[in-house]
Amino acid sequence: MARPKNISKLLLGTSLALFFSLSTYSQGFNDFYDSFFGALDILPSENIGRTTFPILSTPSGGRREALGTAFTALADNSTYIESNPAGSAILDFTELSIFHNNLIADVSVESLVFTLRQRDLGLGIGLKFLHLPFTSYGSRGEQLASAVYSEGVVTINGSYNLFSNFYFGGLSLGVNVKLGYRSIPATLYREVTGLEGVDQSAIGFIADLGMLTRFNFLKGYTARDKNFSLGAALLNVGPLVKNEALPTRFTFGIGYRPLRFIQISGDFILPIRFDDPSESESPGFSVGLGIQTTPFLAIQTGFLLIGGNPRLTLGTEILLDVFSLNVNYTLDRTTQIGKIDRFSFQLGLNLGDGGRLTLRQRVDALYLQALRSLADSNFTEVIALCEQTLDLDPGFTPAIETLKTARESYELEQELERLRRDN
Repeated sequence: MARPKNISKLLLGTSLALFFSLSTYSQGFNDFYDSFFGALDILPSENIGRTTFPILSTPSGGRREALGTAFTALADNSTYIESNPAGSAILDFTELSIFHNNLIADVSVESLVFTLRQRDLGLGIGLKFLHLPFTSYGSRGEQLASAVYSEGVVTINGSYNLFSNFYFGGLSLGVNVKLGYRSIPATLYREVTGLEGVDQSAIGFIADLGMLTRFNFLKGYTARDKNFSLGAALLNVGPLVKNEALPTRFTFGIGYRPLRFIQISGDFILPIRFDDPSESESPGFSVGLGIQTTPFLAIQTGFLLIGGNPRLTLGTEILLDVFSLNVNYTLDRTTQIGKIDRFSFQLGLNLGDGGRLTLRQRVDALYLQALRSLADSNFTEVIALCEQTLDLDPGFTPAIETLKTARESYELEQELERLRRDN
């Protein structure tokens, strides 16, 4: 039996061996980590960090972040408000979503979005807040002062979907109007040369413009939903804020669902400095992949490359009748292994579809009844049923086609009846 002194030596030796092993592993992982992201940084990264309001470039979380922000052409839940303002006119449900994105240490972004749709009109409102604590310490480690840098954005959204019908998802156009505010306590810069007595807090007036269209293309499954989408957006347009440019970007995206359970998306990102185009950041891109493993569970992953900081994201989404939950983890050059950084969460509440599913079921029932009457050559009843169908849904193209056929058949039938009477 080992004596206590020997046990202490054994524990000490084991601890030292474990410490040196972990140190060696950690150093090796750091080398791999640096090499890995260095290999991913394949695009030029110029003029980084020369715009204001970084909150506008920081994703809130949710499905958009899980897909590497490749969401311009998808825009199929409340995170559309940061990607493409045209998205609210084609959402399936009224949604209330709460977001938390943990960035670095105690720096985080909190967001709240409410959006609803009435037929072809979409409306939304969003609130977003970022806080960044600063603490000043003396030479002996004593706390001298503390302050919090913060930014907030209020977004009001509106969009409308044009030309939609049974075969075409329509062309949705949307706009966001945003009011941004940043608060910089004077304690953070009062000793900076040239900034004495200058108020660095500011207000920004910002706008987004977007378009989105959906249609079917190489579709490997049967469903009413369109499987291919194109989108474009001009984000964060506005006047200079204290002689600083906003992070204006033009994005063009595609979304494709070849099979029911697979979603692919991609965005091209072009930063723009209208005040001085030569100071614009280099272009970037993002790609995303979503897999629906069960009706209530999906996993997503995405890659974003812009501004010299490649980002990989992995997320999972739980979809239930009443709510949805997204949890994402992002790996980039700011991530600290071993700390709970770069996690984001979204809780979405499904507040109903405004009766659209009930309306669709009523339209389908009337149309099926019209087809039965057409099979019986009861053209007057077909005409009446198709007209009722189109009163409920003017874009229901099959009813338009059937109504035309029924009217032509009815006129032919009447003409044949006149010929029989004449003879």
